[in-house]
Order: sequence, then structure tokens, then C-alpha cells
Amino acid sequence: MTPANPVIPEAKRLEHLRLHYLDGIPLAEFHRLLTKTDDYQISYAGVRNYHTTRKAPVDYYAQVSRVFGVRLEWLLFGDGEVTSAEAEAKEAGMEAPDWVAMLPQSAPTAWDPTDPISQAAFLDCMRRLDLARPGSQPLSLEEREKLARVLDTLIAGALWILRGDKVAPKDCVRSLLLAFSQGLPGPKKGSTYRDIVRKMKI
Repeated sequence: MTPANPVIPEAKRLEHLRLHYLDGIPLAEFHRLLTKTDDYQISYAGVRNYHTTRKAPVDYYAQVSRVFGVRLEWLLFGDGEVTSAEAEAKEAGMEAPDWVAMLPQSAPTAWDPTDPISQAAFLDCMRRLDLARPGSQPLSLEEREKLARVLDTLIAGALWILRGDKVAPKDCVRSLLLAFSQGLPGPKKGSTYRDIVRKMKI
């Protein structure tokens, strides 16, 4: 059942998230995903109210932020980008055109030229893995391409093991990238990428 038109700003943002960022999943599925982990409990009627006429308590927005990888500042106030990946990609000015141009070939599973959310999450993962670490020498284009291939193989392999699909569904790729970008630690001092490549002999 689709909620009535939202009338408060927070509800509008929740519905924008559900309809545009989550590909229009039903509100019942949104509710199910919110309550399937972390022992978080809320009724379907409560969720419906928060998506239409009532301002939710902060713990509801915090749960939405945790489950769907959305920035709490955006949910509460409409400030900045929807996801941390988008915010970091915007702050970094995205990547140089010569770097982006090689991604369709280097990362054919994970790089979706039609989905800015997946793109931002992919670049965020790359930065978290190595590219933005203070004290590191910038990677060469060849090293960036190798790292993109490693990340793409990781995403494709996880989806193949979990689902067995020959072609990974775009929403699953996006979900994995967002989860990775949320789960990877932030940049630390020093680079580990070259050591990883040496050990993996790639």
C-alpha cells in the first residue's frame, strides 16, 4: 500500500529515499528491512505515519541511516548529499577523467555509468582502500586500474557465491557497494595497497 502524499519535509525525504534511491520498494518491504536486524521494533502503522504526516523520533532516522546507508544530516535537515559516498565523492571533486574513462573496462560488474549512487559508492570504496590515505604516494593509473579490478572481482565474486547469477542485478551491486563503503574504515596514515599487490602477486 502506497502512503498518501507526505506533508512534512522529513517525510518527503523518507519517501524520496524509498521511491528514488531504493527503486520504489513497497513500504511494507521498507518496514521489514528496518526491523529484521538490531532488534529494532516499530509497527508498520508507525512507519506509514512517519512517511506521511508525523515527525519520527531520532532513533527511527538513526535506524534508517544504519540500514540504508543514508546520512543522518540529510534525513533530519536535508543538508548535503544523501549518502556518505556521494558526499565524499563530491568533496573530492570526483576523479580525473582519464581515471573514470578506464572504469567500464576495469570494473564491468561494479561500475554502472547510469547510476550515480553506485558510482559514488565505488569511488568511496577505492578511496577508503587506498587512494586518499595521508602520507601515501598517489597511485599510478596502472595501480588504480589494478585496484579497481580487485574491487570489481570482490563484488562479482560475492554476488556469484550468494546468488549464482551470470549477470549481477544492478540493485544488488549497488547494495554491496554501499555496504562496503559503510563498512570499510576511513583513510589511515600510510598506504597498504602496494604491499597487498605484492603479496597477491598481481
